[in-house]
Amino acid sequence: MNTMKDFIIEFLDAQLGRVLLVLALVWTGWSLSSNWARPLPKELTEAKVQPVEVELDTSAKLQDDKEVYFVSGGPDPYIAARLFVFVPEKVITQFRPVELDIPTVSVKRPPQLLPDPGPSLEGAEKLPRFGDEFAPPSAADIAPPVKAPK
Repeated sequence: MNTMKDFIIEFLDAQLGRVLLVLALVWTGWSLSSNWARPLPKELTEAKVQPVEVELDTSAKLQDDKEVYFVSGGPDPYIAARLFVFVPEKVITQFRPVELDIPTVSVKRPPQLLPDPGPSLEGAEKLPRFGDEFAPPSAADIAPPVKAPK
């Protein structure tokens, strides 16, 4: 005798793939319909454009202010509305050539090898350098410095 429980188990065993497919399609349809693109509200898309009017507060300016302000462009846009727009005067610096010296072509020798962990690079100035263990070169071995043509 088949009970209702056996019938449901046999039905799910035979039709489980189809039942899961139907559930997946229903879930996909519901998620698409709930997340469908909606237009923005009219308060955001059709906002009124209001003119910006700023009054100059003369009490906020410094009393010993040496800056001079000029209106940028012509005065036509400022006559119709009561706007006070000031632009500081632009000071353009002309190019002045600077004579540069040629730097020396000497490279500082690296510090000698030390056991781990060794000092940090910031403290390496006081360490002996490679070549310090040899006698210093004679004056005849050092080439005279070359002067740059002017």
